[in-house]
Amino acid sequence: MKIFEIGVGQIHQCRTLGYIGTDVECWLFEPNKYSFNEISNRLGQEKNFKLFNLALGSENKTVKLAIHEGASYVIGAKAPALGELNHSDDKYEQTEIAMRDIRDFDTGDIDVLLLDAEGSEYDIIKSLVSRPKKIIVEMYSFGVKYTNPYFNEILEWMKTNNYKIVYEHEDFIFEKQ
Repeated sequence: MKIFEIGVGQIHQCRTLGYIGTDVECWLFEPNKYSFNEISNRLGQEKNFKLFNLALGSENKTVKLAIHEGASYVIGAKAPALGELNHSDDKYEQTEIAMRDIRDFDTGDIDVLLLDAEGSEYDIIKSLVSRPKKIIVEMYSFGVKYTNPYFNEILEWMKTNNYKIVYEHEDFIFEKQ
């Protein structure tokens, strides 16, 4: 089994920790260098984990990232809390990071896709080679009154590709039919 976790966040938010030492391949992608260092320190020696300090999307390019208190957002993306963020404020560190095309990693064998990519979820989904058995997508963030800006597009893609919603809350869980 292969799991892609895109937008891990801090190590305590990692949803694949339960697979340490198993035969499940876990590919983790996190652009925030501070969160990535935590992840790397904890999981870097685990043989079934592959770690990548980059953002994923539908093309290869360099993007600007705003980092604040463990969260990071691609500047210019429609991300959670953007109405509350002022990226020119001194409390936000800005850095550049590589964004890679999901197709550079997706060889058609992803079984589970976990997405918390701060507004880039649809860009990733529409570029998938795989049709995972399960896709978990952040669609809401109630604490900041956020709805995924591509909510309708994601639902339409799921319908077109024969996925059914099996759970709805902040994250939606879709299963392949």
